[in-house]
Amino acid sequence: MILPKEIEEEVRLLLSQNKKIAAVKLVHTFFKCGLKEALDIVENISRGQAIFVADTRDIDSEILFYLSQGKKLQAVKIYKDFARVSLSESKEYVEALEHGGASATHSLKPSSPMNARDTQIDQILADQHLKPISPGSRGSTSSFSRFLFFIILLIAIAFFLFYIF
Repeated sequence: MILPKEIEEEVRLLLSQNKKIAAVKLVHTFFKCGLKEALDIVENISRGQAIFVADTRDIDSEILFYLSQGKKLQAVKIYKDFARVSLSESKEYVEALEHGGASATHSLKPSSPMNARDTQIDQILADQHLKPISPGSRGSTSSFSRFLFFIILLIAIAFFLFYIF
């Protein structure tokens, strides 16, 4: 996820006023990340480098952050883009969250393309679990394949982290 322009501008303003701790706190609050990661982001901003953060955000926290800043319209837009719902549905969700009524689970409509895709995936997974497993079709090679997959995944993650930092 790319750091929103408003947050980046506010961080730059705080840095220009020699308020690095406040800038780190702002990034830490916005992304719900560790202080070290927030400090790295602030230092990258001060050096003029591109800022990219993995999209592991908690959308409710992000919406609440914008609401606490008095930016309700931005909060509605964030949820609309995230959940791919209509403007009115997004506004209803943000207002419910503002009043403490929304939960961390997002109210996607069944007609939503995102929800339809998830439903198809759930159906495929359910169908796979219902298929009878013939003897020898999923023996030690299956567990070895999983093991190999996780090793390759760990190597890829390590390479990615090493390459980024």
